[in-house]
Amino acid sequence: MATGSGGISRFPVLPIMRGESMKLYQLLKKLNANGKERAVSTERLMRLTGLTQRGIRHLVNRERKKHFICSTTTGNGGYFRPANRNEIKSFLAVQEQRIKRHAVSIRLSRRLMKRGK
Repeated sequence: MATGSGGISRFPVLPIMRGESMKLYQLLKKLNANGKERAVSTERLMRLTGLTQRGIRHLVNRERKKHFICSTTTGNGGYFRPANRNEIKSFLAVQEQRIKRHAVSIRLSRRLMKRGK
């Protein structure tokens, strides 16, 4: 079992094996991360999996192709499985706002690139 701060964790560090996909969605299910209020922090996922913060984000993005994994930045933040349609709706609204903000930056960058021709 993995140890953290001198104590023994209930969950072992998951082995990361080449060619074998770690299932973060299944880990969230095992941790009962159902609903925003039960989100599992990135730090805890890092301890349980042995991955870096970037590794967790990469894994989440890969698994979102097959499973619905929500994330939150409020409080400690973290990842969770939606408990109801309202949580899906809220997550969708946040993601759409992010896309709009990125679109503004992309448009400005393109304009600046056209000026330099």
